[in-house]
Amino acid sequence: MNRNIALLIILFICKLIYTQITSTEILDSVVSFKFVTVNDSIRYKKNIFYYDDSGNKILSGGLSFDTLSNSWIFDSKYEYGFDNNNHEILLANYIWNRISNEWAGISKRETEYNDSGNMAQYFDFEWDNELKNWFIKKKFIYYYDQELNNNLVLGYIMDESDSDWRNYKKFENIYNETNQVITTFKYDWSASKEDWTNNLKTIFEYYDSVGNDRTLYAQYEWNDQINDWIGEFKYEYDYDSTKNVTHLISYNWDCDTNDWVRDFQQRNFYNDFGEIDSFNFQKWDKVKNEWTNNIKILYDYNTSELKKNEIHHIWDTQYMKWNYYKYLEYFYDEYNRNFSKIQYLWNTLADNWELATKDYYYYKEITEIAHEVNMGLLNIYPNPVQNNILYVDNFYRGSTMYKILSIEGIIKKYGTLYNSNKSIDLSDLSNGIYLIVFSTKNRNLSKKVIIQK
Repeated sequence: MNRNIALLIILFICKLIYTQITSTEILDSVVSFKFVTVNDSIRYKKNIFYYDDSGNKILSGGLSFDTLSNSWIFDSKYEYGFDNNNHEILLANYIWNRISNEWAGISKRETEYNDSGNMAQYFDFEWDNELKNWFIKKKFIYYYDQELNNNLVLGYIMDESDSDWRNYKKFENIYNETNQVITTFKYDWSASKEDWTNNLKTIFEYYDSVGNDRTLYAQYEWNDQINDWIGEFKYEYDYDSTKNVTHLISYNWDCDTNDWVRDFQQRNFYNDFGEIDSFNFQKWDKVKNEWTNNIKILYDYNTSELKKNEIHHIWDTQYMKWNYYKYLEYFYDEYNRNFSKIQYLWNTLADNWELATKDYYYYKEITEIAHEVNMGLLNIYPNPVQNNILYVDNFYRGSTMYKILSIEGIIKKYGTLYNSNKSIDLSDLSNGIYLIVFSTKNRNLSKKVIIQK
């Protein structure tokens, strides 16, 4: 088949799927049922979601079902706000007071961004129960170097006695030559010393010079008695060739031996599609000086590579064997959207699974979100790629998964992008034409990329 024709077919299919998803994929609500007997369930929890015209979630609410009034009653809600660039500028959390029948604030943050799209500062607010209103409490200002790396954050706290700002926290980030943060220092302000004092130090090491795949995350705290840093905890990571985390070991600092001691470890195994196949969590037994099993999860997927079920096991230390604990089943509609999830719990006395909860997912149409607009917001460059690195701008503000397909439709590479990691290493791909598909929790979008080394 002609390469260009094959690529057009793939693009058409992705465009068709994307157009269908963007007109119906916005999650409207999730309703949970709790089973009181095998055949009898009651409405239990409900989450509702509202969006703006760009598909940004602007409100989410949690409700409980009241059997006395036979109606849903609010428990909590989150309010979100966005600027014209879809940056989140507001996040506020409230809880419903059933006695006074009104909302009470829990936390609120307002964020501002600079012309480069990076965070400039944010303000934290606290709720005044008497005035029933927010009052500003803290602010953090971000500074950047010439490479747009965030190298300094200054935090201030509001002094209520004179309504003025006082020094509060300071963060310093040190970067290597490839713009990866390798050390972070956290300082507290000492009013008595009128100076910054050491608090925490975090050290990072990476899998390679590209991306944010850490092999080491070690945190130290300052000890005034010895006037030096001492360990607090650290994580060590191993990866496979596609940068999936295969092994994580956690350590705590032992002040008696002045050395790191094992705490827990996690091993992940993946299938041919890069999805996690099984998960094994073990704790370190200091007495036996060996790893002991704790939790194991097995995953299964359907032909669309969507999670079909997962089985949770817990280790029985008395009989030294794995016992069933929890079983989850996932069901999807014709658009591969999750429309139902069922949870079972293991009954050790009856030696079988029992229904525990069932969740139903409902969606609403937002047809005004044109896929051409969203596609235009995402930019990849350079294209063609000649130096192995593809940069991505203006992607979804949270995590964004991607898959790179050959013109035959074969998955050649996959991974996840974060706000701190806006590049993809293509050094392991040969010259040619590829399709890169980006997936967020609300939509999919695709781009053609050419590699010419």
